[in-house]
Order: sequence, then structure tokens, then C-alpha cells
Amino acid sequence: MADHYRVACFSVKDAGWPGMDAEVEQLHRGSTRIAALTVERIVDHYDRTIRELPRPPIIMGHSFGGAFAQVLHDRERTHH
Repeated sequence: MADHYRVACFSVKDAGWPGMDAEVEQLHRGSTRIAALTVERIVDHYDRTIRELPRPPIIMGHSFGGAFAQVLHDRERTHH
């Protein structure tokens, strides 16, 4: 999906979950990074990323990402 928007000349930031920036094999060797994740930690991570942008983004997500996108949308409504 990100490539579709890049081709259409949109700037796309497809950030992963915090702490998941390692190779898959490394993540499979231990569960420490995954065990430390909570919904709040993930949403806070995206919230900080979004607030650093020069203008409000379009937020999309699939599965859990869709739920996180809804939480971020609700946070934005309560901050204004």
C-alpha cells in the first residue's frame, strides 16, 4: 500500500513498532522486545512520531494497526 502512495508522489512514513527494528531472525531468538510491548507504548511511539511532522498526516493501519490508528485519531480529537 505504501508504494501506491509513493508512486502518487505522497511522502510515506511506514514506521514499525518500537523495538522491532531488528532482523526477524534476531527477534525470533528472544522474546524480550516483544514482551515489553504494550498498546500504550506502541501508540505513544506513533503519537510522538506524528507530532514531529510538519503537518497532520493521513493515518492508516491494518489489523492491530487499524485499532492503533483509531486510538491516535481519538487522541488528536482530545488534544484540540
